[in-house]
Amino acid sequence: MADIEHALRNRIRSTTAVTDIVAARVFPIYVPKGQSLPAIVYELISTDPVESNDGHSALTYARFTVECLSKSYSEVKDLAEKVRLAVDGYSGTEASVAISSTRHMGSSDDWTTPADAGEKGTHHVVLDFRLGYTSATS
Repeated sequence: MADIEHALRNRIRSTTAVTDIVAARVFPIYVPKGQSLPAIVYELISTDPVESNDGHSALTYARFTVECLSKSYSEVKDLAEKVRLAVDGYSGTEASVAISSTRHMGSSDDWTTPADAGEKGTHHVVLDFRLGYTSATS
């Protein structure tokens, strides 16, 4: 797992308000088959290494989406707010990655129709974050 992805996952999983809802169900890219909801999925969208007059600096910006999923609308909204509070504005070290800044860039809501008419649909809140970081291995 790439350092910044591991760092983001650690930050989310180390927040009791979040894990009280999802336990350890925080996954890269998708929720594995057989896992229950609520859950969180994170995805690295892009990285943007910062250039200086001397070439590459150690600073990189990464854009992530963090998707909260639940069968309950109120639960997914509560979970998304707890994730936002855990990540937005954070600076510190997670998984040997020095995170200098995090910024919540926005959110969107969605809903997935159930495959079976007897099931409930899934509510989604997708949060968009930008993290500035330097890796200990840089």
